[in-house]
Amino acid sequence: TTLGGVAGRHGVAITNGGDNRNIASGKFSFAGQDTTTVGGTAFGRGRVITNGGGNLNLARGFGSTATQSTTTVGGTAFGRGTSITNGGINTNIAAGKFSSADQQVVTLGGPAGRRGLNVVDGGANTNKALGFGSSASQQVFTSAQ
Repeated sequence: TTLGGVAGRHGVAITNGGDNRNIASGKFSFAGQDTTTVGGTAFGRGRVITNGGGNLNLARGFGSTATQSTTTVGGTAFGRGTSITNGGINTNIAAGKFSSADQQVVTLGGPAGRRGLNVVDGGANTNKALGFGSSASQQVFTSAQ
């Protein structure tokens, strides 16, 4: 879990909680990963930038299971501030006989103030199950406030 800070006036609150790697390689591998990133707060004409995506979860080998859950909640920008939330570009791969790849990605954009700007990106996610008898499931939810 990564929590953002507070920026005042023209400051910038940058929260980088993404780019996590989780790899299990072996005969009966299992790779489970849960990440949560919550952006900070900016006042005045400040900016809030929250990066929680770019996570990799990979289980390779016979009987692999790769489970990944990623949640990114954007920060709050008051006044004429800007809130930018990046929660996408997550990769989940299980490569093995009867392997399973399950991925859940939730991206919630933070609110921007009166004439502020709110940008939310939760897409470009990859979920693959490679091998005989494999299954892959993926749930993606992206929302702006």
